This record gives sequence, C-alpha cells and structure tokens, in this order.
Amino acid sequence: MNAPLTRQRLLLAALGLALCLWLPRAAALDQFVTADEHAWLARSGNFYYALARGDWANTFQRHHPGVTVTWAGLMGFLIRYPQYAWDAPGQFGWLTEEIEPFLRSQGHDPLELLAAGRSVVVVIITATLLGVFWLAARRFGLWPAVLGVGLIAFDPFHIAHSRLLHLDGLVSSLMLLAVLAWLDYLVTRQRSTLIIAGVATGLAWLTRSPAFFLGPLLVALTGLALVWLPAQGTPRPWAAWLRGGLIWGGIAAGVFVLLWPAMWVDPLGSLRQVLDAAEEYAAEGHLKPIFFNGAIYAGDPGFAFYPITYLWRSTPITWIGLALAAGAFALRRAPLESRPRRFVAVSLLVYALSYMLFMNLGAKKFDRYLLPSYLPLDLLAGLGWGAALLWARQVAIRRGTLRYLPPAAAAIVAAQAALALSTFPYYLTYYNPLMGGSGRAPQVMMIGWGEGADVAGRYLDAKPDAAALTVASGYTNGPFSYFFRGRTLPITFWHKADYAVLFAQDWQRQLPSRKSVAYFQHLTPEQVITLDGLDYAHIYNLGSAPLPDYVTGWRMADDGAPDGGAPDHEVIRLVTFQLPAAPVQPGETVRTVFYLVNQGPIATNLNVLVRVVGHDGAEIARAEGWPWGAATSGWQQGVVWPDGHDLAIPADTPPGYYRVELGFYDPETQAMLPAFQLAGGAELGDLVTVDTIQVGDLPDPPQPLTPPALMGGQIALLGAGWQNGDGPAWGSHAPTLSPGDTLRVELTWQAQTWPATDYTAFVHLVGPDGSLAAQMDKPPLGGFLPTSTWMPGQRVVDNFVLALPAGVVPGDYRLLTGFYDPASGARLAVTQGDQPVGDAFELATVPVQAAP
Repeated sequence: MNAPLTRQRLLLAALGLALCLWLPRAAALDQFVTADEHAWLARSGNFYYALARGDWANTFQRHHPGVTVTWAGLMGFLIRYPQYAWDAPGQFGWLTEEIEPFLRSQGHDPLELLAAGRSVVVVIITATLLGVFWLAARRFGLWPAVLGVGLIAFDPFHIAHSRLLHLDGLVSSLMLLAVLAWLDYLVTRQRSTLIIAGVATGLAWLTRSPAFFLGPLLVALTGLALVWLPAQGTPRPWAAWLRGGLIWGGIAAGVFVLLWPAMWVDPLGSLRQVLDAAEEYAAEGHLKPIFFNGAIYAGDPGFAFYPITYLWRSTPITWIGLALAAGAFALRRAPLESRPRRFVAVSLLVYALSYMLFMNLGAKKFDRYLLPSYLPLDLLAGLGWGAALLWARQVAIRRGTLRYLPPAAAAIVAAQAALALSTFPYYLTYYNPLMGGSGRAPQVMMIGWGEGADVAGRYLDAKPDAAALTVASGYTNGPFSYFFRGRTLPITFWHKADYAVLFAQDWQRQLPSRKSVAYFQHLTPEQVITLDGLDYAHIYNLGSAPLPDYVTGWRMADDGAPDGGAPDHEVIRLVTFQLPAAPVQPGETVRTVFYLVNQGPIATNLNVLVRVVGHDGAEIARAEGWPWGAATSGWQQGVVWPDGHDLAIPADTPPGYYRVELGFYDPETQAMLPAFQLAGGAELGDLVTVDTIQVGDLPDPPQPLTPPALMGGQIALLGAGWQNGDGPAWGSHAPTLSPGDTLRVELTWQAQTWPATDYTAFVHLVGPDGSLAAQMDKPPLGGFLPTSTWMPGQRVVDNFVLALPAGVVPGDYRLLTGFYDPASGARLAVTQGDQPVGDAFELATVPVQAAP
C-alpha cells in the first residue's frame, strides 16, 4: 500500500484514474438537459460575443460569477460554431429561449453546442482531479490516493454535476484542489503547490461566490497547522506561511482578474454585484418553493437540509470508508499514523464540515450546493479503505499468504462504480439504498432537475404531427424543448396546448398550484416516464380533457355595465393561478399571481379585487386596482395577462386556513362583475374562492394516534383532543360528562392522496345500548375546505361540538368518527395498522355520570 512513489507507478495509476474520471462523465453528453443549462449556453455565447469585440464590460454575464463555465461554453462554440461571434446580432437574453431560434436558423442544434461545452467541462474537471490525485499520493501514498480519487471518480452525485455546463462540478473540484495544495504547502513549504493552490483558488472564485469561503478556511487551517505540525527547524513557521499566504492571495487575485475582462474595466462594480447577490440569496431564499422531507418550503428548509440530503446522495461505500478512516485515525494506523498525515486528514474533515455549516447560513438551499463537501469526504473514505487494505496485507504477510492486494482496491472502486453506473446516463436518479433508495426518495428529496424531460420530448416528437403540436411543460427552456420540434409553453398556458407534461417536482411542490396538480392527477396520462423505478413525468392528452373546476369566467353586459340591461358576454377568464403551497407565517407577504385571458372587448378600465378571508368571514388582507397596472380597456382578445398581488398577512393572524377570493368591479359604479364556472356553467356570485392558503403552523394533536387511522385509504386521522364545554385547554383524555354538558372534539386529519369526493365528516356519541346520544356531521371546516381540494400530506384541524341531552342516562359512551359520501351515505372503510376496524373509528370511551 505504501510502496515507494515511483514516477512509473504514479503515471500508470494516473492513466487508470483519468479513464475512470473521464469515461462516465464524457459518455452520452447529449442525452438530456438540466433546467439551468440553456441559460449558461446563452451566457457563453454572449461572453464569446463580448470577448470577440473587446466589450469587456459585457463579459459580466451573471453574479455567480460563472466565468469558468462561460469560458468552457465559449470553447464549445469554438469547437462547433467558431463563426458565432461574428454571425450573432448581439447579446441574447436567457430567461426564455432567445439564442436557440438563432442557432437553429444558422443550421446549428443547440444541443450539439451544449454537449461541446459540457465536454470541455469534463476535461477541466478530469485534469483538476488528477491534480488532486498527485497531491493525495504525495501526502498519503499511492494506493490510498488511488482509492480516494477512485471513490470521487465514481461518486454518482459528482458525476451527475461534473458533466454539465454548470457550476457545481467545477467549483467542487477546484476547491478540493486548492485546499489540498495549500495543505501540501503547509507541510512541505514547496512553492509549486503554493502556486497550484493560488491558481485553483482564483478559478474557484471565478466559478461560484461561495468559493470565497476558501479565504477564511485556509487561514483557519494555517492556524491549525501552527498547533499540529512540528516546527521542522524553523523558529517562526508562521512568518513563512504568512509570506506564502500573500503569494497565494496575489496569484488567486491575479487569475480572477486576468480571466474575467469585466474586472479590467469595472472591478469594484463587478465585485459588488457578486457579493450583493450572494448576500441576497443568503437572506431571501428561493423564488419558488422547494420540497424537502415531506413538506413544501417557501423559504429556508432548515438546518437539517444539508445533512439529510448528504446521506441520501452519498454511497454506502463512502459511509463504510469514513467509519474505517475514523478507526484508523483513532488507532494511528497507516496511512493516518504520522502527524503530517493526520493533520491533512483532520483538515479535510474540517473543510467538509465547516463548508456545510457555512452553506447552512443561507436561506436558499439545494442539495447540489453542498457538493464541495462531498469530495473531501470521499477522499477520507478512500484513506479509510486504504487503511483496511494495508492492515489486511500486513496480516497476510504474517501468515505467509497473499502479499499484494490491488485487486481488493479495484473491487472497492468497482463497488462504487456499480452504484453510479447503474443509473447511467441519468446519474441524478441515484439515491442511497441504505436510506431507502428511489422507492422512498420522493418522500424526502425533491425529484428531478430535467431528467425525464428528454424522454417526454422524444416521445411527443415521434408523433406524425409533432411540428404542429403545442405542449405545456413544467420544464420549458431546454430540458423539454431541446428534444421536441413543436411549440413549448409554460405549464401555466395549458389551455393553449394539445398536451401537458407534468414532472415529479411539480407534484411535490404543487406547481403551478395545488388545484392544477389535483386536476391533472385525476386525468389518465397517455404516457408515464419512469427512470430507476421513479415516475419522472406524466404526459396528458388535453384534446378531450374536461375543463378544471377552477376555470372561471366573468361577464359584462354588452353596453359595458356589469349589471346593464344588454345581454352579458364573457370578458375575463381565469385559466390558472399561483398561490403558495407552503404555509405562510403571520407577518409575511403572500404573492398571488392570476393568469387571465381577455375573452371580449372591455370598454371600462376594471379594477381587480383580491381578498384573504377566514372561515368566519373576516377579511385579513386585500389588494385592488388595475390588474398589475394594465388598463383592461387596452387588453387584446385571447392574450394571457398575468396579474400579481402582494398581500401582507397581519402579524396577529391566528393559525389556520384562509380563503383567497378574486373578483372584478367597475371603479366608477362599484358594481361587481358576475362570475360563473366554465366547466358546469354554475353561477358563482361576484367574489370567487380561488383556493386556500395556510397561515402559521397548525397545532399537533393533544392525543396522537399511533398508528394513524386510515379512512378509505384517502385520509388519515393523526390524533384528537377533547374539551368539556368552555373548560381548560384541549386535553389528551376524554372528560367525564354530565347530562346537558357540551363536548368539544378537535380532530387532526391528513390527506394521503387527492380525495375525489367532497366527503362529510362525522363525530357521534353512541350510548351503551347502541343508540345515538349526540352527533355532529359537517364538511371539514363547515365546507370552507372541501376534501376534494386537499392535497397529499396536507393537514387539517377541525372542531366538532356535541351537546348531551338533559335526559341522557349514565354509562360509558363510545365516541366515533369517520367520513361518508353525502350523495350515497356510504361511509369510508377504516383501517389502523392494516387491520380493518369497520366504518367508524372509536376515539375514546366517554364516561357520562348522573346529573348532580
């Protein structure tokens, strides 16, 4: 294991690792596209265009700053379309597809240019990790380095991100090279590794702003070195390291400026934009909600996000290796026996854990943001496996048996490779089998970043009339459109489409709204796209699909008056909307967006009215005025007009569900426009309930049920609480009642699926003789929140009040609850722990005593 590090052995090992690094990343680079890459393709073209014209200021494309990505993309253009900078009409935007139509008009497939840029990224990362191997071999010996970099080579999460025209694979590789080179310099004080550390740091800074973390990290590791490493005959090692730090900083800054021409003309402005954006991301979080651990978050998903996602994205091989490394460190076994080696190993662990803590400071969190922590942990796991193999070799030598164990090292790397390559080319579909694999991942992890959209696109593109089709897709720019010849629209424009494609993360995040997702859930998909056992996409043929219930029209008389004598005609139609699926906390602001279609001429500039109302009818927030500032008299027929409102929720708002209402009125007469449902033609009045939002966190049930009771496989009863009249707070035990008392019951329900029916809930108090002593039957929250609007995982807390008659006889009464279909009276079957319990669940036995 620790044989002399000869150049020949090092070169052979490097060649083998180069193949291990390059092959799984370079194959099938044109297979699928992630959600952000179309933007990086456009930014790369813009970077090339600006560079070719000496327009240094416009080499600032994004505040990440992503300069290494745009350089890689530029090289992709040089490979496939070198004339681009002279053919392009100028800079292209990247929020929608702008560069793609131009490329196609010039005879170039955007996918080919993207794949070319990706291939450059793969080469850069391969070279970077070979540098990591060389440094690891210097510090720990050949075979531990082979094992460590071998685990990195086949880390499925790193492979997934290191074959994209994107940031995370590059920055994680460059940061590891910078840290390991600096650690080597602290141990050896060789200028060559100091230069490598500086160059790698500068490139990492150019890639993603969190790489500025390297500055304080390397200072901290230098302080650790002062304590850990021997002085080696130098009375003041800190002075040498200080000079080295200044050289490192100078090289890193020089690379940062040299490779980013925007720094040549506006250095302070460029840096300010990068740092301001980083601060904004850290403070404000996500523009769209994310799904994590069974819940939807509009902001920070919490401290547990990165530790849990790491467990899901790492491998059992890495877990075992880390445990072996901890044992080797504790026992001082090679390759972790000497102080310099132990210092480097501890420093790598400090890097991985401190970066995780650093990233936890930000509100915006994605699993890929933690990728820089994965690589040092992989490397440490390789050292652990190396220690185990070294120990095994020593035992074998003592017994006079096997003396040389490279096949064992190859087997460990092969085991890691098997986990990764089983998901080729969709490496993002890997989830740790020890955590439950792909079967349980959708309950915890947000699924998908573009994978599966290519399969959906190719499926629809194979249809005979594909070029004439219009498809509304949860992914629009790149992941789907690069593989489909027809017209691609956002999913919010489903009403204009022949087909709709919804993806796993749309269901998880309830986008564009939970009612939209529920509507599609009740349709039968024409095709389901499955990868690694997970449903990634559902394709719906909208040709014969019914209209959703939430599609609403507003009428206006032909003379322009809402209630005039002339015949009414539809003027405005709500086709979809966006409301937060995550709970909104009191004191926060709710962004609502309504997608409105002009159906006919509007002579009057109408106002829109949006209200947030509680189940008691009390209004807590409102917004009104022209729809997003646009005069309705100028609307063009058939055009979709987004209308957004920010509604401030008062800080003293009680937790619960609140209704969002929408209506239109003439500001001169204050007359409201009448609304009607498109699907059935039902009159809806003047204010329409669009959907509900949850404000605050609902209370946990005083008496949880373990396991929950399941009603018809659709709704779970999580727990209950009881209160005698207006007595003390909710209790976990049913009180003793007397004739004439009032029993208040609190029930906590949770939807397990999308209920297809508006069920009625009941709570019955049944006497010893089976007679019904008291009851309350009602839709949840008195009809405020019908069960057909519940989404999977949604909790609902409801109260029931039962009044005992004055003449009720003493005895033990059973308190029963359940659901039934009001149309047929049929109750939902109840099970608990897979055991049937009838058509009602017994909550408690309630003692009733004689009247005092």
